[in-house]
Amino acid sequence: MSIGRTQTVKMPSMLPLYLHAAMHSGNVKDWRLSDVTLAYKGWRCDKAKLKKYCQSIGVKKTGGVLPPVYPQIISFPLQMKLMTRKDFPFKLLGLVHLTQSVTQHSPISESSKLDISVKFDGHDAHRKGVLFYLKTEVHCNGELMWEGRAGYLFRHRKIADPDAPKSAPLLADDETQSLAFTQTLKSALPITRRYAMASGDINPIHMSGVTAKLLGFKKPIAHGMWLLSAALAKVTQANSKLHVDAEFKNPVFLPRSLYLKADQPNPAAKFAVFNDNGEDLHIVGRIKYSDC
Repeated sequence: MSIGRTQTVKMPSMLPLYLHAAMHSGNVKDWRLSDVTLAYKGWRCDKAKLKKYCQSIGVKKTGGVLPPVYPQIISFPLQMKLMTRKDFPFKLLGLVHLTQSVTQHSPISESSKLDISVKFDGHDAHRKGVLFYLKTEVHCNGELMWEGRAGYLFRHRKIADPDAPKSAPLLADDETQSLAFTQTLKSALPITRRYAMASGDINPIHMSGVTAKLLGFKKPIAHGMWLLSAALAKVTQANSKLHVDAEFKNPVFLPRSLYLKADQPNPAAKFAVFNDNGEDLHIVGRIKYSDC
């Protein structure tokens, strides 16, 4: 078993990464995921970006702590840098974000000085390609404060496994239908653009109708991480110790009114987001509160 290498890097700028992503072709022959960990030391909160992020997800006051999904957002440039290395075997265009887990071991103060690291964390066979995982860890003064694990599907028939077992749904149909507590969420292009500027995720599929159509979408779509952030803002407390598992379903085409359903008011243990006619399911999640 090989021991992974850690490379300390500067926090990269997103625009060059998107240019590299557009040109990255990958090579699936004898593919493997790198064992390199990318680390950034001494991250400090940009209060202006945090404010824009909070505005986009409907948070008026943070209580002096980072929202529970925010560490995943700030680590995104490092994830992109890891996936635009020459040794990354997959093409980035067309990757599908299927799953996201978040473990907040302790609330993180906005004034904290943080060390952030990202690495690949295994893969699973999939009937349409390969489902691979990226793990993010956030430390403060040597203490593990936060962990995230993102699952991305790379679709490719040559490395797909038609016999791969289907994973059990995070929430069964009867569970999503029984969620009784309902709130509304509004998704619109101005909100998406505000989130994009705050998060750095300026993927063209989110930014305008024209750029979305150029990439094969009939309309711009909302960010999956915006949807998760906005949902958790309604059904959790930012200062909680918690673990969240989420699955992304159908994309949200903009503009769209959404229904957030949960098993109970804040704090909830289960949630799901539907479109306004209740037909399309966009995200489901489970939340556990404990001494994580």
